[in-house]
Amino acid sequence: MFGLLAQKKDGAIDLEIGALRFQHERCRHHLEQMQAALDGYSRKDEIAVVSLLEHLAAYTSLLQRHIHLEDSVFFPMIQNALTDKEKMALLDYFLNEEKRFRETGGESACASDLNILQEAKGENHASPKA
Repeated sequence: MFGLLAQKKDGAIDLEIGALRFQHERCRHHLEQMQAALDGYSRKDEIAVVSLLEHLAAYTSLLQRHIHLEDSVFFPMIQNALTDKEKMALLDYFLNEEKRFRETGGESACASDLNILQEAKGENHASPKA
């Protein structure tokens, strides 16, 4: 979705999209570090406890900022920049991805993207069931 938006904006928002991608990478890093600290946390290892708390604080702060940027800047921009046909094509893509994730036992990676596209189509905001 953001790649299509970047094309429509002729590079004018490449830095902002790069920042969102970087935030995704940092969130994954913090999640990995929290996962790594859980065993020590369960054994009351103080180093693991501090590591878990540090990464949890960084993750939640970054995630709040990231969601705010997507909700207040990028999703409205997408609503205005994409045609109905492009939105429908993306909706079909995300619905197929959602189904694939559910069939393989994975979590939905596209829920917020689906919501914005379903709004454009006039559907409710819930994630589709497989």
